[in-house]
Amino acid sequence: MTIDIPRRDYTPIPFCQMNNVQEWRSRVIEAFAMNGMADYLFNESTLDERKTAIGMAIILSSLPEGLRAYLTKTGYDFRAKQPDPRKLFALVQTAVRRCDSVLKRENLLYEFYHVQKKTDESAEQYLQRIVSMRNSLKHYNIVPSDLELTRVALFGLRTHADTSQWAMTRIRDDLSANNLSFKTLAEKLIDFETSEKKKRAATGLEADKQSTKTHPTAKVPAQKAGSNQPQSTQGQANGQTAR
Repeated sequence: MTIDIPRRDYTPIPFCQMNNVQEWRSRVIEAFAMNGMADYLFNESTLDERKTAIGMAIILSSLPEGLRAYLTKTGYDFRAKQPDPRKLFALVQTAVRRCDSVLKRENLLYEFYHVQKKTDESAEQYLQRIVSMRNSLKHYNIVPSDLELTRVALFGLRTHADTSQWAMTRIRDDLSANNLSFKTLAEKLIDFETSEKKKRAATGLEADKQSTKTHPTAKVPAQKAGSNQPQSTQGQANGQTAR
């Protein structure tokens, strides 16, 4: 039985092309002020036909094409006989805020479905990271099932050298038989990691023992009591005395 996991690919949203809406807002307000329309965007005042055209031109010239297309799709008429720069100014900000929320959701979904265990990450840290992402998805009314959570965690272990073979065995034997919950997976993974650490520690101790047997520590002969000079120096001194 083949077990696969849904992988949601990240698709850029075409109207999300305005990186800093506050900067855009400030530029538009400044441009309105330079054209004698500083208060128009924030009160119920009206503009004559000429200034209305100037106001629309200021906003439209600053909009990415994708954002203009999105506003058209949601019902805004750029060719209306009575254009309203103030309405358009508000709509743009609403669209960008919505866009920001959608982007965060899509990025989180991508991260969740493509999660991989990091090299320096413990099993417990890896599992906690997945649970944290699952909890964050709840804010967008997305609640992955326990099976989906288990699949995500297992598939994220396949690219890690220490857990790849173990994960493939769990996928083949446990997940295929629908006999593995996220809680059980967490327990088995932590037990496996603990067991592997003990094996590595035992292997390291054995290697140290073998190294000690192969390369014993050399013993330095002790000098005779009362002798402060090397033997060769003492011999030369005795020879000189004999003469």
